[in-house]
Amino acid sequence: MIRTYDASARYRGSLDDPADLMRLLKGAGVLEFRILATRSPGNTAMTDAKNPEHQVEISTYENNLSRFGPRIQTGDKFMWIKIAKPDPEDWRQEYYIIREYAGSQYVLAHATDDMGLVRNTGWTLAGAYPGRDRLGRLAIDFQLGGNGPKQFWELTNNNIERPLCIVLDDEAISSATIQSAISDRGQITGRFAPQRVDYIVRTLEAGSLPAKLKEVPLQQNSVGPSLGETNRRMGFQASVLAFVVVAVFMAVYYFYNGVIADIALLLNMVITLGVMSFLQATFTLPGIAGLVLTLGMAVDANVLIYERMREELQRGVSVRMAAKLGYEKAFSAILDSNVTTIMTAVILGVIGSEEIRGFGLTLGIGLCTSMFTALFVTRQYFHIMVPNNLNTQETNKAWLGTLILVVAGGVLMGAGYLSSNPDTLQDSRLHGLGVFVAWLAGTAVVMMASLWGFRLLYGSTGHRQANRLPMFKLMSDPNINWMAKYRIFWACSATVIGAGLVAMFFVKPADYMDIEFIGGTSVQIEVRADSQEHLDDQKIRQIVANDAVNWLRQAATWLAGATVTEVGENRFQVTTPGDLTASQITSLLMPTLEEDDAVARNGITPTDDGKGVIVQVKVPTATSDKEVPKPLDLAGVQNEVQKAAEYAANAWRNLMSARVQTMELASAGEKREAYEVIVTEPRKTLVAEAMLATMSDILEVTPSVDARLETDPEKAPEGIYPVKHDAVVLSDVIGGHSQAPILQRVQRGETLEADTVDFHGGLVMVFNDMNPAQTAAQLEARIKRMRLQPGFEDQGSRPTKVIGLQAVGGGDPAEAPCTRVAIMVKDAVFSYLDEEDNTKWLGDVAAKEVNLVKEALATSLSLQRVTQFSPQVAGEAITKAIIAVVLSLIAIAAYLWIRFGSLTFGLAGIIALYHDVAIALVGILVAHHIWDWRIGQALMLSDFRIDLNIIAALLTIVGFSINDTIVIFDRIRENRGRLATISARLINDSLNQTLSRTILTTLTVMMTLFVMYIFGGEGIHGFAFAMIVGSISGTYSTLAIATPLTHHPRTLWVVTVVLAGLTLAGLAWMIPSPTLSKVLSVVILVLSAAALFGLYRNFSRQDRAGSRVAPA
Repeated sequence: MIRTYDASARYRGSLDDPADLMRLLKGAGVLEFRILATRSPGNTAMTDAKNPEHQVEISTYENNLSRFGPRIQTGDKFMWIKIAKPDPEDWRQEYYIIREYAGSQYVLAHATDDMGLVRNTGWTLAGAYPGRDRLGRLAIDFQLGGNGPKQFWELTNNNIERPLCIVLDDEAISSATIQSAISDRGQITGRFAPQRVDYIVRTLEAGSLPAKLKEVPLQQNSVGPSLGETNRRMGFQASVLAFVVVAVFMAVYYFYNGVIADIALLLNMVITLGVMSFLQATFTLPGIAGLVLTLGMAVDANVLIYERMREELQRGVSVRMAAKLGYEKAFSAILDSNVTTIMTAVILGVIGSEEIRGFGLTLGIGLCTSMFTALFVTRQYFHIMVPNNLNTQETNKAWLGTLILVVAGGVLMGAGYLSSNPDTLQDSRLHGLGVFVAWLAGTAVVMMASLWGFRLLYGSTGHRQANRLPMFKLMSDPNINWMAKYRIFWACSATVIGAGLVAMFFVKPADYMDIEFIGGTSVQIEVRADSQEHLDDQKIRQIVANDAVNWLRQAATWLAGATVTEVGENRFQVTTPGDLTASQITSLLMPTLEEDDAVARNGITPTDDGKGVIVQVKVPTATSDKEVPKPLDLAGVQNEVQKAAEYAANAWRNLMSARVQTMELASAGEKREAYEVIVTEPRKTLVAEAMLATMSDILEVTPSVDARLETDPEKAPEGIYPVKHDAVVLSDVIGGHSQAPILQRVQRGETLEADTVDFHGGLVMVFNDMNPAQTAAQLEARIKRMRLQPGFEDQGSRPTKVIGLQAVGGGDPAEAPCTRVAIMVKDAVFSYLDEEDNTKWLGDVAAKEVNLVKEALATSLSLQRVTQFSPQVAGEAITKAIIAVVLSLIAIAAYLWIRFGSLTFGLAGIIALYHDVAIALVGILVAHHIWDWRIGQALMLSDFRIDLNIIAALLTIVGFSINDTIVIFDRIRENRGRLATISARLINDSLNQTLSRTILTTLTVMMTLFVMYIFGGEGIHGFAFAMIVGSISGTYSTLAIATPLTHHPRTLWVVTVVLAGLTLAGLAWMIPSPTLSKVLSVVILVLSAAALFGLYRNFSRQDRAGSRVAPA
């Protein structure tokens, strides 16, 4: 599956590649319409126009284009617009005025506002969507808003029979002759491929973006899987191993039935992944969690059916009748459990945050597929395998279904082929659906063959003649009095949950919340080429979690023992007993001093020996109404140092849970592998120093470069050599300095890379004595990175070329490090003009370029980027997720109320869900505190924190638990029959009858989870742990919490009111307005207390009424 992902890249959507997103964001989706210039019929050298002012010589604009480029000159009535895709069929030279400049085609158009529908004139784009023109070709339909309909009607009405150009982000994408006046709707036509249509529509829809992406981004980062490359591989291997373990167990325990279940399970996974692939859905960890729950429920459905079949066989019925009754009696439990979970999936998918929607989508698709495979596919095996004489009606149904798939696949593929051309066939949704259905048809044919294989095997072993369906039995009929022990169960649960709640109040949220909820620091690092072979994301994480943590602990100890002495007025020297550098001491101290507003701007400087720092404390300014506070004295500075030491001593935990993911950095056309380290520590300077101190030997460091700008008294007194229009090679610009190297390379037959034709009107800078020596590619990368740094954005993406002039050791200057280079730069619009005053060009272009290059050379870089970021899961996203879960719980309760005829069942199930989630969270908290103990290490615990992985696990636990509970409730309903009440004995019988199924389902799930926990890697370690705790709790709560509550309605209603009050108060507490939040929370708690009091009075009345009736 993973190998085929790369092969599927050409079928992906328009935003699956960073380049697609860059293309989309480079344009702000600005749409304009302009009337194109045409030649006058009477004089082809002039433009044709009704307005005499617009009748000008075309040669004037052609000359300006070649001399000044496409920029508009003062007083111009026309403008040159770059053609996005100059197709000769769409842009014919005889119709339009088209010229070439710098390798691109430009068309001449009217530049005045009255000859176009241009930006910022009161009109808007109301909508854009794919369509088709009158010939059935792909097109883009659009609708105008604001003043657009009126303006567009006037423009088109006044220019009938003239060509109208559609301009998107300053590029001409299409043109057409106006046949009649157009108002609010129009269509952009052309020879568009589906990808082009999709791109234009998306670009137009992106027109509301406040800013555009710069032409050459500072850096393009391709981020690897958030689980990390190593963890992804380990997770995939663990998933395969878990599937094999469960499949082997099912085959051994249930024999024929188990192998049939394995086939259905495999088919379920194939269909689910196929549907998700067709929908172009992306797999996130919550999505994988949904798939795990789907497979667990698919196994449970088969176990339910087989255990029902076992019960019928024990009653002495035939195998054929046992299979029939097994499916019929298990149907209601399977239906109820799947419907409630599908309801949850729909609500989560519609209302939940983006992270939760992946869970809902995968779960919804998987459950629908699961019901099909469990209730229909597996049944066909028994219809074919068991009977002595086959029922042709049943076999015909199976063959008919296969035939329908074959025909449907062929029809869809054919329809996709007929509606597409060869270039766009692979983008056809019809063709893609046809391919998917064809694969299903092939799978169905294989399954039909396996049906007859099972029939042959079942008959050859003698099991058909003996009327046997062999399978193991986990236990004999149990007889456990569950209801007699409910007080013990409830007391244990209350103790565990209560202890967890108490412990939570004594722990800061930052200690058990992860990055998504509390934010942190992201550090991008690039390792040296000689270290890349020995490192991967997992080893980088180990360095951070071990070496960086140990350094931070030691640094905190050294800082705590620092000596502070006063060295001047408001100046204090801080020295430490260890090997901390001045930079490290500054990084440890500065955040604390800045938080307390105790240090002056740039107030920490290194001492002369570099082993300490000087702290310049801030002198508070006077205010009119307050007394001026005194600046920190010696004791105050000492206190600040101790505060910083204490913070560092506790900050190491935030590095323990570091995440590492692979990245691909691309800048200046160069791609490099890198890593991103994300930690929950918010102080980025502290994180950066810890990583630099422990990774300096493996980091790729970009040093600053010392260099001298060469000057020439005649040609370049300021070091700026203008590239005149008669210059051909570099020596024509800078003189004989480069003559010899160029001639030598020409004599060797090499390409003359010093060609300056493309840089006419630009400038050349020559730098000498470079230390360390740099290659041309390295310098180009430096300059392009610097070009988009703050302070240099206005200089745009000017073409830049670096030419090596003197290589180290006599190597090839084109590739080897050089000590002398020439740097050529050109502005596409503002050029140097021969024999004219270029003072403005020197100041606005040349001088700024010199400054930019000097800054680029002076910049050093060790860590690629250090960023402090706010929580990824914003308050709104958390609120949406919680609301979605609460609505899901209400929907489950309502469904169970309707299906089981009593609200008691629904409330009991919901309480059990609260219980299981609480137990899982307590497990996370316990692991967080004991992971570094011996018992924690023996149990393979880690410093688990609540993150999106844990949220995905909690959602999965909810689905698993309610499924387990509904199965028990369904048996209670069946055993109850028409009885008015539910007795304790009836509940015990139902629990004992389903105990084997409960244990088997839990056992198969635990097999999967333990394999994932042990072999799945760090990426899913926390997920697997939470699932293990939650699965055990889910089974326990079904037996000991939910079911006994149905027999104790008073306890049920009290717990319901308490949980409802706490839930609503929690939601109210998340309201952004503090005042409203507090008021609503208090009101909800008061109402909850009133409801409890009402329940108490009601229970008292019932007791009094019962006592009066009893003597009678």
